[in-house]
Amino acid sequence: MKAKIYQTIDKQVIKDWQKLWEKSSFANYANAPQWFLSAVETFEFKNYAIIALYEKEKLIAIGALVKEKRYGLNFYTVAPGDFTCGIPFLIDLDNNKIVQEFKKQLLLLGHVFLSNIPTAFLEAFGKDSSVMQSSLQTVNYFLPIIKDSSGQALIVKRNKLMHRVKTIQEKFTLHSFNGVTMEGLDKAFELDDQSRKQSRGYNAFNSVEVKNFYKNLVKHFKENLCINILYLEDKPIAYEIGFLIGKNYFGSQMAYVAEYKQYSPGKVILVKLVDFLASKDIKKLDCGSGDSPIKQLLTDEKRDLYEIILSDNKFVRNYSKYVGILKQFAYDKLHQNIRVYSLYRRIRKILPL
Repeated sequence: MKAKIYQTIDKQVIKDWQKLWEKSSFANYANAPQWFLSAVETFEFKNYAIIALYEKEKLIAIGALVKEKRYGLNFYTVAPGDFTCGIPFLIDLDNNKIVQEFKKQLLLLGHVFLSNIPTAFLEAFGKDSSVMQSSLQTVNYFLPIIKDSSGQALIVKRNKLMHRVKTIQEKFTLHSFNGVTMEGLDKAFELDDQSRKQSRGYNAFNSVEVKNFYKNLVKHFKENLCINILYLEDKPIAYEIGFLIGKNYFGSQMAYVAEYKQYSPGKVILVKLVDFLASKDIKKLDCGSGDSPIKQLLTDEKRDLYEIILSDNKFVRNYSKYVGILKQFAYDKLHQNIRVYSLYRRIRKILPL
């Protein structure tokens, strides 16, 4: 096995990465070359590293990180951190030889910070490792998509989710766009400007940078990126954005127009999305990181997500772990009061924390 760290973008490496990603059972959006390229183009990272493992000149594992500040220290991390969830590297977690070599290469970079990392990654990389610290961060809800005898998706609490629109369900339709054009994303931007989240100061597209990032995601992911728009008759009232990869769908962003909140559009668009995915024979909907009443209604299936620090430096590991725990505690408290949380998000736009 041969390892190489690239610190410039090599076209052949990106091409090989794309081929491996397309056939890997561990593929998601965060370990895709499209995600890395979009991040570098948008945020203009100059200091980054691509770790590649080869066996007989064939690429078998790869991952990319950028260098930026976390808790006042320099770390290599997957960017942008607030938007990622899941296994961050394209790697077979069941192959211990590959995992250990990849961990060795990560440590050569210095300090590595990873967020929203599932338990499977933690266990494969060594939960009790002397060079790794972890702390529970949040949860990741997911829904196995199973169809009944008529071909409709089984949603245990479908009636509860659709309660507010049960007599007018036929008036709601879902239109799905992909990244081949900007049409769907443009509609999502318009809806985001009118959304309930925007009125409270924590909408997804609250900066030009984030909008540009999603424009680049559209450019690079193309058919793998989905923008779903919920219509009430001929009026768009909500959007959902996610990534269609193999037989899995990874949700990313969702919001609805504030004036239609009486219909619970967030619940309606999720039910319509699951039905759409079932029609495409998708097997799992990954709801991303974070807890919410809507996710709890949709599914009981969930897994823990962790914040991980990899470093040979004990002080860096311990300092980062406990600062992270304190930050998560404060965030959870803030989130319980929506007005305070909205103020926090507005301040964070000015002074990133």
